[in-house]
Amino acid sequence: MMNRNGFSRCAEFYIGRLRKEGRYSTAHVYKNALFSFSKFCGTSNVSFRQVTRERLRRYGQYLYEYGLKPNTISTYMRMLRSIY
Repeated sequence: MMNRNGFSRCAEFYIGRLRKEGRYSTAHVYKNALFSFSKFCGTSNVSFRQVTRERLRRYGQYLYEYGLKPNTISTYMRMLRSIY
């Protein structure tokens, strides 16, 4: 069932669960990573098919070129990996 809902929907579900657990800071970082990746993909509803090795590589390069520091890029990538 989660697979049909797509990556973004699963991420939103997970973020909501973190908030219910009172883990607001963690939820905030996940939300930022999801927003950034969605913006990169050009859609607010990212599907699991869009989460590919090549796209993640290009996303990391995009973040670097945007001026983010390696630790921030690493954090965003970990968040996306964890959701996936």
